[in-house]
Amino acid sequence: MILNFALFNALYSFFILLKQEPMLRDEIIPAGKLGKPVGRDGAIKLEVEHGFEKLLKKLKFLFVSIEGNFVPFRIKGYHSSQVDAVTFFDINSPEAVNFLTNKLFGIHRSELPSGYHSPSKTNKDTVGYTVIESNHTIGVITAIIKNPGQTLIEVSTTDSKKILIPYVDAFISDINKDRKEITMKLPEGLLDL
Repeated sequence: MILNFALFNALYSFFILLKQEPMLRDEIIPAGKLGKPVGRDGAIKLEVEHGFEKLLKKLKFLFVSIEGNFVPFRIKGYHSSQVDAVTFFDINSPEAVNFLTNKLFGIHRSELPSGYHSPSKTNKDTVGYTVIESNHTIGVITAIIKNPGQTLIEVSTTDSKKILIPYVDAFISDINKDRKEITMKLPEGLLDL
């Protein structure tokens, strides 16, 4: 009965949001995947895309992809001090949360801080962008390399070398889509490796 009530609650919230916001799918930024249930309180493991870890504790909802639609689930809390598992309201057991296992989740665009650049959102669009650091052109992005711990960009430099740069928010100062440029502030010596 808990599962049915939780699913009904989530679907009801989803349809209310759809009425209020017809372009909901375009407003959701993919942020990771739900894993397996954890513990006995209905918590579920989070596999968070790099760059979203800091945001999660501030969110009210996670939008879970169910049959091609993003369904909002209201966050009750986190399983530990680290953002590695989450509990939702009205889901109180491993059996009740099991239907969310291996589902993708996202964050509503309105919950992102102003000026936030999401690596997962820009990855597919940034190949071909020019990378600039300290008003100097480093080169052009030729590939995005997703590693388990960190995403890297492969840059073909102006002197025809290939270098790898961590693609993290801390290094990104600005992304200008009109000029197809990414301005970065890199740690000293990173380009010499």
